[in-house]
Amino acid sequence: MNEPLMTVVMSSYNQEKYISEAIESVLMQKTDFPVRLIVTDDHSTKDGTVGIIRRYVAKYPDRIVALLNGENGRYLKNVLRAMAQVKSEYYTLLDADDYWTDPNYLAEAVAFLKTYPDHTVYGRCLAWRKEDGSSGRQFPETWKGYDADFEEFMRRNLPSPLTPAAVFRNVIFREGVPDFLLQAVGTSRERPFDGDVFRFFQHLDRGRAFFENKVSGVYRMSDAGIFVGMSPAKRHFIQAWCFILYARHFGRARRRFLKLAWRQVRAGLRSLIMV
Repeated sequence: MNEPLMTVVMSSYNQEKYISEAIESVLMQKTDFPVRLIVTDDHSTKDGTVGIIRRYVAKYPDRIVALLNGENGRYLKNVLRAMAQVKSEYYTLLDADDYWTDPNYLAEAVAFLKTYPDHTVYGRCLAWRKEDGSSGRQFPETWKGYDADFEEFMRRNLPSPLTPAAVFRNVIFREGVPDFLLQAVGTSRERPFDGDVFRFFQHLDRGRAFFENKVSGVYRMSDAGIFVGMSPAKRHFIQAWCFILYARHFGRARRRFLKLAWRQVRAGLRSLIMV
């Protein structure tokens, strides 16, 4: 398969119920450039996820690649296995329980990034949906979005786009996965480095981010989410640890990240006192 202009990385783990909808939302994208979908499965054994993935690969061998892990390595390791293969000029991620609703999303994202070479992130708004059927929109329609560099983003306390709503110029992974990310797998640094917030800052550190308040897809708020069932204090302390590591990694915003970390520590302590 020739190198595409765009790569979509889809992490999956026992998502039989949703993964077909996620894959179809990639296949429906209307582009005049090639798009490769890499589905990286973290050893799904509790349902038929792997069978579904194999059927799609058999049907679309020129568009879909499957990485089927022989053991469960958790999210960061699973995603990095795919990122090691991402050499395209642009990439994005779509978890297997989310899906896109705008067929022009990838085309519009690439058109923007081609037009503005100083930007490394194109972000969008999402709709959200809960398992009880309730739904809504991430930001009100009146919100204007933003166009910001690292300093302005931090100063204005702006929101970063969620995983299914950010397209990146591949300024990080074209030369391979950074060693510090590989070394974080299985350590206390795994959680701070495994999500959309750190990925966003990685790219914002190399350019500007544009956030358009236009819905690109649906983010499922699942009862099986990482933070669901976790005590408020533990959530705050984990977020504090994330900010501490970000302060170490992004020196230009060290003081701001440490201030955010201290806020989370105080919130966590208050949660413990109130128990």
